[in-house]
Amino acid sequence: MLVFWASILSIKGQNNNLEAAMTNSLRVSELLEKEDYSKAENLLIETLKLSLPDTLIATLQNQYSMVLGYKGEFESAINHSHKALKLYNKHFGEKNKYTIDALYNLGELHGGAENPDSLFYYLEKSLELYYENTPSAFADIGLVHNNLAANYRSMEFHRKAIFHFKKAVENWEQVAEQNPDYLIVGYENLGAYLDTDESLSYLQKALDLKIKQGLNPFRSYIEIASKHSSFENYNEALRFYHIGIKLLKPLADAQKETGFEYQYDLATTYSLIAQTHEAMEHYDSAQHYYQVAYDVPTMINHPTWQTRYLTAQANLLRYKGQYKKAVAELLKILPRTANPNDYMFGYVTYSLSKTYDAQGDYENALLYSLFSLRYDAHGNKSLAPDTTIRVFNRNEQSLQSNSATLLSNHAFYLKQLAKQKPKEEEQILQVALQNIEQAVAHFEEVGETEYASLFYKRGFDRAMSIQQSILLDLFKITGQKKFSVSAFRVSEQAKINKTLLYFNDQEVRTLAELPEDIYERDRDFKKRIAEVERSIFKESQKEQADSTALRNAYNELFQLHKDNQIFEAQLQENFPKYYGLKRNVTPVGLTEIQQQLDEKTATLVYSLHDDRFFIYTITQQDIVAQQFENAAAVREQIAQYRELLLNPGASPMEYSNAAYALHQSLVAPVFKYVQNYKNLLIIPDKEISTIPFETLVTQQKAENSFSGLSYLLHKFRVHYAYSATLWNKQLNETERKAHQFWVGFAPEYHQTKAVNYTTSKEWVSILPGAQEEVEELSVLMNGDMFTGENATKSALLKAGENYKVMHLAMHSTINNDQPMYSSFLFTPDVENDDEQLSVSELYHQNFNTELVVLSACNTGYGRLLPGEGVLSLSQAFTAAGCPATLMSLWMVPDKETKTLMNNFYEGIKAEKSKTEALHLAKTEYLKQANNDRMTHPFYWAGFVLSGNEKAITQPNRFNLWLIVLVALTLVSGTALWRKKVWNKG
Repeated sequence: MLVFWASILSIKGQNNNLEAAMTNSLRVSELLEKEDYSKAENLLIETLKLSLPDTLIATLQNQYSMVLGYKGEFESAINHSHKALKLYNKHFGEKNKYTIDALYNLGELHGGAENPDSLFYYLEKSLELYYENTPSAFADIGLVHNNLAANYRSMEFHRKAIFHFKKAVENWEQVAEQNPDYLIVGYENLGAYLDTDESLSYLQKALDLKIKQGLNPFRSYIEIASKHSSFENYNEALRFYHIGIKLLKPLADAQKETGFEYQYDLATTYSLIAQTHEAMEHYDSAQHYYQVAYDVPTMINHPTWQTRYLTAQANLLRYKGQYKKAVAELLKILPRTANPNDYMFGYVTYSLSKTYDAQGDYENALLYSLFSLRYDAHGNKSLAPDTTIRVFNRNEQSLQSNSATLLSNHAFYLKQLAKQKPKEEEQILQVALQNIEQAVAHFEEVGETEYASLFYKRGFDRAMSIQQSILLDLFKITGQKKFSVSAFRVSEQAKINKTLLYFNDQEVRTLAELPEDIYERDRDFKKRIAEVERSIFKESQKEQADSTALRNAYNELFQLHKDNQIFEAQLQENFPKYYGLKRNVTPVGLTEIQQQLDEKTATLVYSLHDDRFFIYTITQQDIVAQQFENAAAVREQIAQYRELLLNPGASPMEYSNAAYALHQSLVAPVFKYVQNYKNLLIIPDKEISTIPFETLVTQQKAENSFSGLSYLLHKFRVHYAYSATLWNKQLNETERKAHQFWVGFAPEYHQTKAVNYTTSKEWVSILPGAQEEVEELSVLMNGDMFTGENATKSALLKAGENYKVMHLAMHSTINNDQPMYSSFLFTPDVENDDEQLSVSELYHQNFNTELVVLSACNTGYGRLLPGEGVLSLSQAFTAAGCPATLMSLWMVPDKETKTLMNNFYEGIKAEKSKTEALHLAKTEYLKQANNDRMTHPFYWAGFVLSGNEKAITQPNRFNLWLIVLVALTLVSGTALWRKKVWNKG
């Protein structure tokens, strides 16, 4: 809380009451530091009985509210704070610093009283007034931002928390010389909260500042180590942990007899080292460090602590496969947690259920899982994942997430038990299904609160896997197709992500009958926020960032967020149907998919999870669902295969073996269902999205040439979709408004102009084939082109409204740390010097284009995000409303790309389906290849088609001229007739 009592020093006068009040107020401050709240309260009660000016009464009321807040009496504290605020308003007005500080204080008290709406109202109000009236009060403004961030974090509003943490840092950087402690806190908060490599840079800044200030930086080393561990950089984690231990141990040793804090830190750090060794499967080392943690002197007499570490050591026995010994140890520990409301009771019973699970004893696993479920239902602190002892914040979202995890475990144990009891199998599976449906419902509720924890996303993914598996088990024993259909629907639910939500926007707007101006305003807010966020990102990447420009951008972003928040509330109130529909996409049903398929097309839908994967084969008449338990092996096959796919120097035999092995895992199990079809629609998932199926080899034979391999390309015409739900929507898109047919873009990238680019200069190389490619294609397609200096970002954004086909032959950058800032690189615009079109900006466009051809490198490849899949540049165009994209899965070669594109557009011009056009382009390339080495799939298979595969109708110029000719004839005939009539008259 802010300290208001200093305001009384500004009151002049010799009045005895004033002097007594000032003395008492100073005394109250001393008592607050000593945490003697009762004496402070009594002293304030007596002081407020004196006859005093309103301004001094306001200060004392404010102090009183602070005392009551420290005592936990928040309702009374809020009452006194309101009295203070009223008096400050009366005498100073709402723009005075005392009034603003009182608003801030009131916000904090509402937070203590668990009134989140009031908390955010008063904090946001104080922040608004600070910016309006005292924008240079950087320390105070930073405190408000930090408080808002902490509260958004506790409520799991990820993006808002990051925004305010960054704003706190940006303000505290302005007063770093005078008060570096604030900035250290800001850097540590951001570093701890972010889950990208950026977090390490903030933690390193905090460490550097502590060293500069002469502070013991052991906590910073431990925090950096913990972050490395979360990124699975285990060796780096151990290095930083041991530096932290070296700095911490002298403090802890000095506290053996007198204190607890550093001893606790020491024991915790040793346990974190143990957990790191555990993750590395160095179980003996892990056991050693758990024992060291156990032996920290002060902790020996701490029963909960000892139970925690005895349990951790018992879990190590499980990891070593010593299940009986682990169970025996855990059963010895369980009586130590006699109170079922003790969270350690939940931890021990959870560990027992996992140990019995590993042992295959599912009845006992269920028994102890029930204990864990009961424990969590009581609202205690959550249980820990296997390898990490973690106590989560006690809030609704965390409880929901952990209840969901326990329910998922329970459903899995029931599923496993059902196999052992064939007579009761269906009944047990039905109970398992009820449990997993509850788990998924909990996860979905958490997801709606923007809970971005990796723990949540992995838990949700696992629940989806268990649910599909239970449904397919039920299908196997009952033969009822409804279970296969439900499993497919679950797989689709797992694929609903932000790309689909953005693409869905236009349809929702129509269904909800949203007025045009309201829709445009909604879209403009999102676009402008994305633009400002990207400008901040760009500026912050510079070696010498402009602090003034950054501060102005942050201020604009802050105001945009506030305005958008108000607009969203109005949207929800006035257009609830639109507000609801745009956030909820219903997975497509089987019947809808089958209605979209013709007699020549079959669909393969993949659902890949940690433990297993599923393939759904869908045709016009049927669905066949299968599950496989070798997901880890398939991931390994994909990784090995992709290495050979990207290596033109690989031998044909080496490549063929890997391609055939992957075919056996992904296609062979369903081949008999699809062998008589001509077209395959592939809906991949996660890592499967990174490979072109056309390159898989269907027969294993001794072959010394690439041209002689039996590629899947020779059997099927293949195209792709991100999900069946999205594909269905892409096919049902209303007619596009674009009236012109084709446009191409090819920037020049002169090295002499490289200084104009704000991105890395190394890769801004000339693309000699790009401009030629666009020039030739513009002649072939009788289209338009923007090349050299004309190939700007603004020209592309405008073209997206007017052209059916857009072709981009240019550089792209992939930012795996922050995928939303992966970009296409255009020629810098003279007006705004902006050459990058990022994923974040594309997500907020609304193009009329029917096909975007991304003739750039890696446009279909990107970072695999839990819950989102592979976030790529092509996905961004899909989100912008483009129903079909031709994208690249690797760094495609310039010359061969030009050949493929010419072949592809010959098919498009002939109004063949996009799938057939691409298929013909690839087969034609193979026929024309100069030598066998050039038939390696690296050269011809990099481009794949995603989305609506139907043909694009070109404007019929003959018909157009015919219409014009008829019209002219009619006009001429009418004129002649009138002339004759006139002459007769």
